Amino acid sequence: MATPTYDLLASTTLTSAVGNLTFSSIPQTHGDLVIVTSGTFSGGSGISFQLNDDTGSNYSMVATGGNPYNTFSNTDTSFRLAYYTISGQSVCIGQLMNYSNTTQHKTMLARGSSATTSVQMIASRWASTAAVTKIKIINAAGENFSVGHTFNIYGIAKTVV
Repeated sequence: MATPTYDLLASTTLTSAVGNLTFSSIPQTHGDLVIVTSGTFSGGSGISFQLNDDTGSNYSMVATGGNPYNTFSNTDTSFRLAYYTISGQSVCIGQLMNYSNTTQHKTMLARGSSATTSVQMIASRWASTAAVTKIKIINAAGENFSVGHTFNIYGIAKTVV
C-alpha cells in the first residue's frame, strides 16, 4: 500500500489580528483535507469550521476531552463542524474526509490541545453532499486570532482501491 502524501494547498500566517479566515476555491483534486492551526488563544477562545457558507442546522458533533481539573463530553448541532475551547499556545488538527465527494455527507475527526489547559477530540458531520469548496475558520468566542497564528490546509491523495 502506498504511503499517502500531504500536499500543501494553502498556508497563512497572520500579520494582523482577525476574527475569521476564509479559504476559498479549494481544489477538488484530493480525497481528504487536513487543517492545522497553531497559535495563542485567550481564555475561553476556540475554533469552529463553516463549510461553503452554510450557517444552517446541517451540522452535528460529539466532543470529549479533559483538562487538569475535570473531563467533559458534549454534543452540538450549531452552525459549526467542530469546536475547540482552549487557551494558551494551542494546536488544532482536523481531517475532513471525502471533501470532494458529491454522493455522501462530510465527516471530520479533529483534536485540539494546549500545553496548559485541555485536550479535546471531536467527531463531526455536515449533512450535505456538496463538494467542499470553501472553509471559513472562525474564532468561536468572537475574539480575534492573534498575530502569528498559522493556518495550513493539506490535501491527501485519493486512495485507489
